[in-house]
Amino acid sequence: MPDEQWQARVTGTLQAHFIQPDGKSRAGTDFAVELRRGEATYNLMVRAYVGDTASRSTRGDTQYQAQTAVEYVFDRLEAGWMPTDGELPPVTILDPRPGSPAAEQRRGFFARLFGR
Repeated sequence: MPDEQWQARVTGTLQAHFIQPDGKSRAGTDFAVELRRGEATYNLMVRAYVGDTASRSTRGDTQYQAQTAVEYVFDRLEAGWMPTDGELPPVTILDPRPGSPAAEQRRGFFARLFGR
């Protein structure tokens, strides 16, 4: 099993306001992620908040948000976390870094949309 690659997919989402440790409410999304490796399947929840400085396009791009949640799971796996270790802390989603595949994809989309 250690030689097999992890596979992940988002199987559902829940957008809601979640109570924070300070008692305030904050909008976020719970992503249901199915994680597979060999015969083993794990279902986990990844809570994500869009960063306060995120652009309007990032706030509206649910595909980018889901992709970021899955990348977060893979980053944690690479750092040694295992699904049996318990839930992950929430992740904050920011705008894609300039030059990243997500930024280039978004730039290409807007270029096609506006003919630039």
